[in-house]
Amino acid sequence: MLVLLLVGGLAATALSLRAARGALDRYRWPYVSLAVMLVVGLGWLSLLAVEDDPYYEPDDVSRWGHAAKSGQSPVVVVAAFVIALAAIVALLLGARSPSRARLRRLVMPATALACAALVLAALALSIGH
Repeated sequence: MLVLLLVGGLAATALSLRAARGALDRYRWPYVSLAVMLVVGLGWLSLLAVEDDPYYEPDDVSRWGHAAKSGQSPVVVVAAFVIALAAIVALLLGARSPSRARLRRLVMPATALACAALVLAALALSIGH
């Protein structure tokens, strides 16, 4: 899933370039496919957060429980969720209305930021021992 998020972030970055703006104005599928990718990424991050942390093997401590003990990781995870949800809403609005050219051009860098935030949140849940 990390690779998919990295590829999605790179695709969103490439689509935000000036040369790709014509394709963005004609088609809706880049917006919808990136929104679906972010929804899948949020689901994956949720499953990762509730997964048992292998560091506490005999006990049942989730990755979120361990992150909550450290104090800083939950902020990263919650921020990633908020950024990704905002990007999903913006992507769907951009796909729905081709007349909003400014929104359609701003949403791709926001999507790249959301992909990076989800990757950082996954790393924050996975490391820290």
